[in-house]
Amino acid sequence: MLLVLCVEGYIQLILISIQALGEDLSQFADNSFDAVLETHVLCSVSDVSKTLSEVRRVLKPGGKFLFLDHVLAPKNTWLHGFHKFMTQSGFWPFMTDGCQLDRDVARFIKDGGFDQVEVTNFFLEGPIHLKLVKNHIYGVATK
Repeated sequence: MLLVLCVEGYIQLILISIQALGEDLSQFADNSFDAVLETHVLCSVSDVSKTLSEVRRVLKPGGKFLFLDHVLAPKNTWLHGFHKFMTQSGFWPFMTDGCQLDRDVARFIKDGGFDQVEVTNFFLEGPIHLKLVKNHIYGVATK
């Protein structure tokens, strides 16, 4: 996780190796960080809502949560059915350290209590293993 602190007009990047679950950032005080950067994490946490609540808690007012995640494929596509089946069968989470392909991460973020959320959908192209998780989002949520 990358936490960004702005002091007197200067940006200080602080790379922190967190030895905690996303759902419990209690080692950090409320309103501690200007920004939190997350990439491909919300698919694997056990409680997305609690993780986003903790992100909001540690962000300063006006702080930014920058995110990049793969997301559930659109309904009525073969990939949507694949995501559902592979997750609910337990195979995908077992093989990928708990990754849940069937999460609507964008909806979690939009419902996460942020003042403003900007989400952009995009597709990864490449070899077949990337096509299985081609649906992605990136964006910024402001506290």
